[in-house]
Amino acid sequence: MSARIYLDNAATSFPKPEAVHQAMIRYATQVGGTAGRGNYAEAREGARVINQCRQRIADFVGAASPDHVIFTLNTTDALNLAIKGVVIDAAIRRPGEPIHVVTTELDHNSILRPLHALREQLGPTFSWTCLNAAALRGEVLGPIRVASEDALREHGNAAVVGEFVDVADDHLHFALLGVR
Repeated sequence: MSARIYLDNAATSFPKPEAVHQAMIRYATQVGGTAGRGNYAEAREGARVINQCRQRIADFVGAASPDHVIFTLNTTDALNLAIKGVVIDAAIRRPGEPIHVVTTELDHNSILRPLHALREQLGPTFSWTCLNAAALRGEVLGPIRVASEDALREHGNAAVVGEFVDVADDHLHFALLGVR
C-alpha cells in the first residue's frame, strides 16, 4: 500500500497525536458517562474531565474563568455562535441603531452565511461589507463589528490578515478571528 498524503486538514486534524487516542480509549472503556446526565460516578468523572479541559484552556489563553471556555461541534459552529451572539446582543442593547459588520475579502462561508441570515433576521438596521485592509483604512464606518476567519489557514496570505488586524485595532470595536 502506498503512503497516504492527507490534504484536508481544514476539516479535521489528522493524524491525531497518540495522547488523543489514549484519552479517547480511556474515556470509552473506563468512563463512558455523559457529563450532566446524572449524579453517578461515570457522569461525575465526565464532568471532571470537561472541567479540567476548560481550566487548562483558560490558563493557556489567559481567560478570566474556565466558565468563559465553551466547546462547540466545530469551528463553523463556534463562528456562528460568536457572530450571531455579538450582533444580536448589540441589537438588543441598542434597538433601532445600525449595526455594521466588516469582513475581509478572504472570508469563508462560515463567516458569510451567518451574516446573510442576520440580514434577513434584523432587516435594515443590519448591514455588512467585505473589504480589504486598504479600503478599510480609507473609510469611516461608524460602530463596526469585524469578523475575519483565519485567512492564513484558508488562503496562506499572512500579510493581508496582519494588515487587516492592524487597521482593525485602530478603527473597530470588536474583532473575531476564527482559530482552527
